[in-house]
Amino acid sequence: MVQRLDKMLNEIAAENDWQIVAREVMSDHLHINVWVWATDRDAEVERKLRGPTSRLLRAELPWLARRKVLWSKS
Repeated sequence: MVQRLDKMLNEIAAENDWQIVAREVMSDHLHINVWVWATDRDAEVERKLRGPTSRLLRAELPWLARRKVLWSKS
């Protein structure tokens, strides 16, 4: 799952001309630092990273689909 998530995040970053400069994956959460353009709003960056990864991971891993929330608001 970690490799798949990493691939998804890299694809999204490349599509938006962003650069993932650091990431740390723990058993129950993820820290990620992304270089974005000054014109990119934080909320939009967050939405573009969380939305597709949640949908795709839930589709590919049925046990995740049973979770009410994949990404918390923090």
